[in-house]
Amino acid sequence: MRKLIMGIVEFRGKMLPQYAEQLSKLALAQTPPTTRRFASNTKARSTTG
Repeated sequence: MRKLIMGIVEFRGKMLPQYAEQLSKLALAQTPPTTRRFASNTKARSTTG
């Protein structure tokens, strides 16, 4: 367990700063579906079953 935690600490300290800008751009570019879309899918499923 200690080795795993040390790996996470090392990744955050050494690797994450190198990819921070790229990860930030990727996170901002995501467009998750809206609640309305899920509600319409749920309603359609419940009426067909």
